[in-house]
Amino acid sequence: MPDIAKGTSSDHKAVYALELRCFDPGMAFHERQIKDLLRNPRADVWLMRINNQIVAQLIVLRRRFRDGIHARIYSLTVDLAFRGQGLSRQLLTHALAELKKKKIRNVYLEVESDAHVPIQLYTSMGFSQHHVLTDYYEVGRHGIKMRKTLD
Repeated sequence: MPDIAKGTSSDHKAVYALELRCFDPGMAFHERQIKDLLRNPRADVWLMRINNQIVAQLIVLRRRFRDGIHARIYSLTVDLAFRGQGLSRQLLTHALAELKKKKIRNVYLEVESDAHVPIQLYTSMGFSQHHVLTDYYEVGRHGIKMRKTLD
């Protein structure tokens, strides 16, 4: 059974290693960025462990606007060896429940427009397309901004 808990500064090397296994170097967070996120009071770095090994992470940032606090999911990553087991759904469900406890109303994320599996996951969990982000990742690689309102 996976264990989900907030990351601490001592997790930075393991989170960075996960980033490098899952993303192209240009897309992965740098080690310094991960350290900063783990210390940031407006960020939550949720880590999923199986047998004390970090197998997935979700990074979310909160920001205050005139109409309340909104959250942005920056990254949802599952180790390649653990994909296809529903871990993304479990981790996202956990993070959304925690955001709801904090009275967060809207949650946003960006996803590559041809990433069909993640888009299906987000749609099945109540996210809807907010707008298209032309050339968001690079020229010819478009993104989709999605939003979910927490009730």
